[in-house]
Amino acid sequence: MCDRALAPVVSALAKEGANHARALLAAALSGRADLIPQVRMILANADPSSEEALFAVIALDALGDRSDEFLSLLRRMLWCGGRRPDCVSALLRLDTEAAREVLKGYLSTRGNSFDHVDIAIAEGLLPDPAAVALIQERVVGDRRRRRAVDYDTLVAAGVTTDQMLEDAGARRLAAIEALQCIDPIAAIDAAEALIVADGAAVDMHEAALLLDLDSQRAGQAFRQLFARPHALRAHEAITLALRLAPNLATDLVQEMLNAPEADLRRKAVLACGGQEPGFFEDRLQAVIIGDPDRGVRQAAHDALARQRQDHAVGRLLERLREVDGLDALRLGHALLGIGDVRAMVWLRHPRCVDPALRGKSPWLRKRLINWLQDARRKADEVLEREEREAINRLP
Repeated sequence: MCDRALAPVVSALAKEGANHARALLAAALSGRADLIPQVRMILANADPSSEEALFAVIALDALGDRSDEFLSLLRRMLWCGGRRPDCVSALLRLDTEAAREVLKGYLSTRGNSFDHVDIAIAEGLLPDPAAVALIQERVVGDRRRRRAVDYDTLVAAGVTTDQMLEDAGARRLAAIEALQCIDPIAAIDAAEALIVADGAAVDMHEAALLLDLDSQRAGQAFRQLFARPHALRAHEAITLALRLAPNLATDLVQEMLNAPEADLRRKAVLACGGQEPGFFEDRLQAVIIGDPDRGVRQAAHDALARQRQDHAVGRLLERLREVDGLDALRLGHALLGIGDVRAMVWLRHPRCVDPALRGKSPWLRKRLINWLQDARRKADEVLEREEREAINRLP
C-alpha cells in the first residue's frame, strides 16, 4: 500500500482514546511492516479481552511480527484470559522455542480445567514429550475429552487398543478408522461387530467402512444382514455400499438369485436396482418373465426402473459439475425431482456428490447440500415407514 493510501490508517492509529478496530484491519491488509511499532503500542494499552486487542494481534501476525515484544504481549493476554483461542493461535504460528515454552508453562497450570483450547495447545506442541505426556494424562484416559481430539493425535500420544474399542462401541467410525494404525485386526473386528450387532440401524457409511477394511469379512456380514427379515434400512445401506465393490456385489447377487427362498431372490433383485445402470439387466429381464413368485417379478420391475432413474441422476450430476449460479440451482431442483427416495440417499454419499459440488460458490454449495440433506432425511423417513408397515403385516 502506498504512503498516500496509508495516510488515513496512520492517522487513525495515532488517535488516542479512539476505537482502532477498522484501522487495525487496514493495517493487517497493508503489508507495511513499518506499522508494527504503532500496532504494538495499541495492543500494549488495550484491554486483553477487547475486540481491539484481537484485531491488533491479527495485524501483528499478518505483518510478520516475530519479535520478543510481540511474544511478551501475547503472554500477557494469555495469562489474563483475554481472547484465549486467538492468542494461542498466534503463539503457535510464531513457532519459536520461546513461544512453545510460554504455551507449555501455561498448560502446566491448567490442572482439571483442561478444555478444548488446552487440547489445541497440546496438539500444536506435538511431538514434544511434554505435550505427549499431557495428552496421555488429561485426554487419553477421558472418553469425553477424547471426542474433542483428532484420532491421529491420540495414536501419536499412545492411545490403547482397548480405549479405541471403547469409542468404536459408541458407533464412532473415526475411532475404527484410526484403530487401523495401532491394531488393524481389532479395527476389522470392531467394524464387523458394529455392522452385525446394529442390524437394522446400520448405515451406508458403516457398511462402506467395513468394505474398505476387509471386503471378504464385509461379504460375510452382508450375507447375515440380508438373511434378516424386514431390515429394509440395513438392506438399503448395504445395497448402496456395494456400489463401491462391484465384484462383491456380483457374487452376492448371483448367490441370492439362485436361492430357493423367494424372499432372498426379491432382496437380490432390489439390490440390483441400487447398482450402476445396466447391472444384471439381462438377468432382471429373465426374472420378470420366468420367476414363479409375483413379489420377485414386481421387485425386478422396480429394480429396472430405479436403474433408469439412477442413470438420469448420473447425467444431471455430470452436468452439475460444469455449471454454476442459476443453472446449478435449476439442476439441483431437477435432482430432487427424480422421485426415488433411495436415489436421494445415494446422492448424499460424498464420493458421488463432492465432485459435482467442487468449485461452486459457497452460498450455492451450502444451498445444494441443504437440499440434499433434506432429501436424505425424507428417504430415511420413507424407509422407516416401509419397514414398520412390513413388521405390522406379520401374522
